[in-house]
Formats: sequence, C-alpha cells, structure tokens
Amino acid sequence: MGENQRFDLIIMTTDRYYGKKLVLDIQSNRFAIIGQDDLDEPGYLEHAYNLNDEDGQELRDFLNEVI
Repeated sequence: MGENQRFDLIIMTTDRYYGKKLVLDIQSNRFAIIGQDDLDEPGYLEHAYNLNDEDGQELRDFLNEVI
C-alpha cells in the first residue's frame, strides 16, 4: 500500500529472463520483466506502469526489498 495508491502485484520467478522477475500489476493490467539493473534505471518503472514520479519511487522502494 503506497501513500497515493495500492499496488496489487504478482511477482513470478522463472529460469528464463536471465534471472529477472516478471512483475504483474493486476490493477493496471501492466507487467514488466525487472531485475536490479532495471530498478536502477531512471524512469523505467514510471514508464512501464504509467506512474508519476512519487508512485514510481514507492514501487521501486518495495521492489528493491523483494528483487
């Protein structure tokens, strides 16, 4: 649960995608293949999930803990 919105995520681990995770946002119907390098890329999450900067940072903080 973020400050401005709630994220309902499915995080899938597979032997594909070079060790990255498939992260699906059920509410927005969007998904992305995410690894640590993608979390460090400025604007990646904001673009992939159509988020503003604040919500993108909240999602990034959460995903840094689980990825």
